[in-house]
Amino acid sequence: MKYLFLLMLITINHGCSKYQLEPSLALNQMDKPIKINSYTIHMNKKIKIWTKDSLLKASENILQASMLLDSIPLVKSQNNKDYFHMDIDIKYWQGGAGGDAYLSAITLGIIPTWGEDNNLFEYKFNLYKNGKLYRSNNYSVNETHYSHILLLPFALIDNIIFNPPLDFYRAALHTNIQVYNKYEETNNLPSGKIIAHDDRYN
Repeated sequence: MKYLFLLMLITINHGCSKYQLEPSLALNQMDKPIKINSYTIHMNKKIKIWTKDSLLKASENILQASMLLDSIPLVKSQNNKDYFHMDIDIKYWQGGAGGDAYLSAITLGIIPTWGEDNNLFEYKFNLYKNGKLYRSNNYSVNETHYSHILLLPFALIDNIIFNPPLDFYRAALHTNIQVYNKYEETNNLPSGKIIAHDDRYN
């Protein structure tokens, strides 16, 4: 009996999943990486401890030259250099097992089922320039999961080896530490003079 119960739990909690990030990431050719002086990161209580550690480690690896703070600093430009701060907010939502999961469990995975979890993860990146909000981008990770007894071996591989939500987070953070800098040089300007401006966020 206990083995039957264990198999039902495995069927409920494991399956193959397909993830999608919305909106998709688009890096403009004019986007250039900037120095992020400091950052803050917030996570809701539903995020599991091992997921939280992975997110913190990914943030630390990408923002190696940045200082982790507890709150957003009200810092102005220093020595004629802009001060950039990244405020990161991560939310995780995991609903209970739906009717499709119970159907798979009751039939021991013989009847294939599928379902969707929208906004499984939500990532928000607020970029502050000299103490003022400069840009804000929101992303959500949606999941479509499939359950069937034949998928259990693939489900184990899928859950142990791959972690698309974490990969999406890394890519989104990397994209958001890029700033659009458009340089224009025309024949009407004095020789060697370049106009630099950011016409998307000013």
